[in-house]
Formats: sequence, structure tokens, C-alpha cells
Amino acid sequence: MTLHDCHYLVVGTVDFLATQPGQQFQCQLALTGVDLPLDITPGLSGSQTRVTLTGVAQIPTYTTGVVNLSCTSNSTAKLVKVRLYALHVDSVNPIQDMPNPTF
Repeated sequence: MTLHDCHYLVVGTVDFLATQPGQQFQCQLALTGVDLPLDITPGLSGSQTRVTLTGVAQIPTYTTGVVNLSCTSNSTAKLVKVRLYALHVDSVNPIQDMPNPTF
């Protein structure tokens, strides 16, 4: 998915069906040209698995960025569905951590 200069909330979901017992999956959501991925899953296993990845993509002015969603498995898997969404946001503000919250 190609995005133009701005800020985006990116969400990707992938649905798999295992073809062998104990099959493992791992996925990564990344922005081309950025060293760190937006999100990466640990190794997951299951007979039917949904992987959801999220991240914030900040595309510099007058440039474009390509968002890549890639997955691997230790065996051939059946891909059921893939969805990739990008929500345009005007600004990105960091969330402040609450020191020692009490409930």
C-alpha cells in the first residue's frame, strides 16, 4: 500500500488455516525505508489463526511510503483473508504514561 506525506494509523489483519499440526506463523508490518518494523508478532500457532498488527506511519512531506505486510510459516499455510487499512490522522500526540496508577 502506498501512502502520501502525512500521518497514518495502519492496521493489518491476516487469517490463516494450518495445514499441519503445530504449525507456526509470524508476521511483520513495515514501512519501506524505516529500519524498525511498525509491528511484529511473536511466533504463533493454532489450527486457525488471525494475526492483527498496528502501527503509526509518519510519511515526510513531499514523499511517499510503502507499507508492507509479510508473513512466514514453518510449513505451507492456507491464506484465508488479508486486510490492510490506513487511517489518515492530522497529528500524532504521544500518550503520557501514568506513574504508578492505583485502582
